[in-house]
Amino acid sequence: MDYNETIRHILSEIVRISDSDRGMWIQFENDALTLKIVIGKDLSEQSVRGVRYSHSVVNEVCSKKRTILKENVLINDEFSSQSSIIDLELKMVYCVPLIFGDDFLGVIYTDSKYRSEIFSDEKRDFLDILSKNAGIALNNARIHQVLLEENTLLKNNYSEQFNEKGIVGESAKMRTLFSRTNVIAPTDYPVLLIGETGTGKDHLAKIIHGISPRKDKPFISINCAALPENLIESELFGYEKGAFTGATGTKKGKFELADKGTIFLNEIGELPLLMQAKLLTVLESQSFQRLGGTKDIHIDIRIIAATNRDLNIAMEYKEFRKDLFYRLSTVTLELPPLRERRDDIPLLVRHFLDETAKDTGRQIKGIEPAAMAILVKYDWKGNIRQLINVVKETVLFAQTNYITKEDLQTIVSVDEDSVEVLSPKTVRTNEELKQLKYEIEKRSINEILQKNGWNITNAAKEYGIDRTRLHHLIKKHKLSQ
Repeated sequence: MDYNETIRHILSEIVRISDSDRGMWIQFENDALTLKIVIGKDLSEQSVRGVRYSHSVVNEVCSKKRTILKENVLINDEFSSQSSIIDLELKMVYCVPLIFGDDFLGVIYTDSKYRSEIFSDEKRDFLDILSKNAGIALNNARIHQVLLEENTLLKNNYSEQFNEKGIVGESAKMRTLFSRTNVIAPTDYPVLLIGETGTGKDHLAKIIHGISPRKDKPFISINCAALPENLIESELFGYEKGAFTGATGTKKGKFELADKGTIFLNEIGELPLLMQAKLLTVLESQSFQRLGGTKDIHIDIRIIAATNRDLNIAMEYKEFRKDLFYRLSTVTLELPPLRERRDDIPLLVRHFLDETAKDTGRQIKGIEPAAMAILVKYDWKGNIRQLINVVKETVLFAQTNYITKEDLQTIVSVDEDSVEVLSPKTVRTNEELKQLKYEIEKRSINEILQKNGWNITNAAKEYGIDRTRLHHLIKKHKLSQ
């Protein structure tokens, strides 16, 4: 149910229960009140044009943020002398402010010229409960509408191609990144992607290639940190038969395979100095020789490199060559950490919720505001990669078809004093779910370790945790190489 449907439903219920002649939704926006919806006694919607109501009552409700319920209003009442009350010949007026937290959303106003009976205590209590919960319902609908509008905006502006490819963002930093990427992608300039682990550098590299003139040619990705030092040269440039023990045939290297396309050097900051010199020579000459070979192999490639290291510091300590840095960084694109683009978190959560729900078959309809507040407040040291993992785990173990704050309690730790809490903390235990979670965690840790050749540092970075935590999980699951 969207925002306007929610308010129509609430307004119709109050008109029906109070037996009013009409009900109105007067919204507070841009520091002013605007009449938005009018519902008649028959619960049909009417035109707002020319509709009059008691401004004195509404102004009193707005200024003091209190509910006003007046019966026999023309007889000895504080509003009986107001011209609007007299002109409209009102006998009953009911006006309630809708408030959520510190936000004043507007007022619901109803009145009647004919109703004369006094409200029973039961009806008064019911109206009071309904009006108090209306603020929460309307705020939830407002958040849902904002998310829909933001998604629509994404689809209607220049960042649509990035959203469709899985990079979601509307923050100022992401708009700048999209704009710069659009400019640089069609060129052959080398690009250096910098940013913390998990910010999506590898994904952006693929997008740059995908919207470049080389998109139909190979995209070859190399993780420099994962290559054993004694195998780097043969992996990058290939080898001839007999070049070393075990070289029983000729093998093309990554650079040769990437000819006419793009080569992505991930974690370039981890490349040994000797190979940095070799790489610089190749980039300058656009040619190389296979290991054990004598023939120059000419290539036409575009270089995209990425690192989570501060290469300026690495150059100071002579761990990275300055001449290679300047060769790679014709254009530098910085991917901001998630904590610096918190406005994008609701968009990202919705995006990953939809993807994960589709993959798992779970019917997840949305996320409650209290749960979203926790995710927005969290620092996300593992950035997008960590957020994806949290969303996947939360969807898998969610107790209902809405993600709640309780669903996050065993996954994300946040100082609750800094987060708006809308529901009491509860503890849910389920041995089957715990066992399933244990098995999934064990399998994912083992896969990350195998993928990184049991390099604890690289595995911890990819999983979005520190080395100490990873050692703890290895011990917990009794994993061994």
